[in-house]
Amino acid sequence: IVRPCLAAINSGQPFAGGPRLTMAYNAAIHMDWGLFFEFEVPLAPLLPLLPPGIAAVGNDAEKAVLTLNLAHFVQGGDQIDLPENHEIDFGVLVPVDNTNYQGMPQADAAAHMLNIASDSKGYLEVCKDSGYCIHDRPNLTFEFDQNGLNGRVWDDDGPIVSIKTVKGEALKYGPFRRVGQDVVYDHREEYRLNFVFEGKGLIDPSPNLFEIVLESHPFFRGLALSGRQICQSQFALSFGEKATLSFFGANED
Repeated sequence: IVRPCLAAINSGQPFAGGPRLTMAYNAAIHMDWGLFFEFEVPLAPLLPLLPPGIAAVGNDAEKAVLTLNLAHFVQGGDQIDLPENHEIDFGVLVPVDNTNYQGMPQADAAAHMLNIASDSKGYLEVCKDSGYCIHDRPNLTFEFDQNGLNGRVWDDDGPIVSIKTVKGEALKYGPFRRVGQDVVYDHREEYRLNFVFEGKGLIDPSPNLFEIVLESHPFFRGLALSGRQICQSQFALSFGEKATLSFFGANED
């Protein structure tokens, strides 16, 4: 199984119902908590981190859009026994290519992961075997409130990120279902996998619901990302309710 880019859900409008996908089914995994952010950064410092054939996209030629995702995966899944774990990852948005998905629902966002950290070594092995860069450091810790909306993440190298809500009224959630695309670069060179993400999430995912502060930390691979980030988009799952990532591989070997 290839681990998907969760932030690809931020493009397009959420919707409930509709026809089911007809792509070749691969597997499904589940989560019960997730926070997802996108913010624009200068492109130049990112270039050394991009594999051959992978380009970044932004609002202009000198910008790129980074994604930062936090999630809790429950143990198990469909056709896979995923270890229960908390995960944090960051990646970069790249051009979508639905060439191998013609006649099927099309992804409208794609991303290439730049680093993944988890409090489960078993989960990191799954990611590593799938061609991802992993950050394997001791004592990765997620500390969040009872609603999963305010908290921080750190490991033995220090703090990584802190997040808090800035909207006074209660957030509203409803059903969503979106198609995204993950881009992996491994022994197959460039490889793309479409996925469907569905569950219950924010109805109005505006860019001003959360304040997100990044710290100078090795997790970010030398990128100067510290400080408060001005997000282009933010999204959150309804805490404690199951959301599902279903994988489809029209371009499977």
